[in-house]
Amino acid sequence: MHEHDGPLAEPEGRTIDVPGAAIHEWRGSILIHGVTVPQIVDALLSPGPKPLQEDVAESRVLERHGDSLRIYLKLVRKVIVAVTYDTEHDVQYVRRSPEFATSRSVATKIVESGGADRGFLWRLNSYWRYRRVGDKVQVDVLSLSLSRDVPRLVKPIAHPIINRIGRESMSRTLYTIERRANELPRRALEHVAKTHDDHRRDRRNRRDSFAQRSHRVLRSTSWRNFEIRSSFDFVTSASRIRPATAAQANDSERRVARVSREIASKAPEIAAGRQRSRDLRESPTGRARTGAPARHPRWGGDAISPAVSRVSGAVVSGRIPAM
Repeated sequence: MHEHDGPLAEPEGRTIDVPGAAIHEWRGSILIHGVTVPQIVDALLSPGPKPLQEDVAESRVLERHGDSLRIYLKLVRKVIVAVTYDTEHDVQYVRRSPEFATSRSVATKIVESGGADRGFLWRLNSYWRYRRVGDKVQVDVLSLSLSRDVPRLVKPIAHPIINRIGRESMSRTLYTIERRANELPRRALEHVAKTHDDHRRDRRNRRDSFAQRSHRVLRSTSWRNFEIRSSFDFVTSASRIRPATAAQANDSERRVARVSREIASKAPEIAAGRQRSRDLRESPTGRARTGAPARHPRWGGDAISPAVSRVSGAVVSGRIPAM
């Protein structure tokens, strides 16, 4: 394939006979709109979990290093009978410029399921080219496969069948590339939508967190305001006492002050009377004369209560008249 070849209208192929085998060569092209070469390469480097091609029953990536892949494909070939192959491929992508890239896929393992080897597929290599043409990307592919040779007697019957299978396989491959490329805008929209949802979720989380913090601040502020408001209400309520209540309070204060002054004025007399009472109780003559009670034999105190003693002292001192 030359770098400036135009796209093929339909897949083209031929069979080359070699001793004991046959080489099947097929070419195909497709134009893809609305994508770039790097986008197509990135999409092919990240194949989906579900194969998009009809003759690929299963696919998975075994290893990936940069722009290199080792992939597993379960291929189904329907010649005269259906044959299944477990295959492994080394795929290498080369980005030669933003508008041009190439890739190569080489089958490193081809095993027919069930352990048999009927020779329908021995080797499978493909070579790809991706280049920008105007506002499109042209994808060209060259596929080479090796199989057992076809007996001369059955060639007139076998070759049309082999050509039909090769053409259909190439068409399915190109259609799969087109589908993968057409999914790029949808994937981009899904990525944008997911990013938008993530940003919206982050904003909602930040808003909820701010609301929670604000609620805590408001609760603490409300409690402080309640305390301040309660103090203010107490002060204002105290300042709004009725005049009658205020007059009564002032009168009570005056009475208390008057009684306090009277007690203070009589304090020396009361103190002197208490001293005389103690002297009389402590002296033996005074105790016999006044009839004061004797000391308690156990703890040394008077045998009567302190209240009675104080009354007796008051009677002796003359502050309380005797009956």
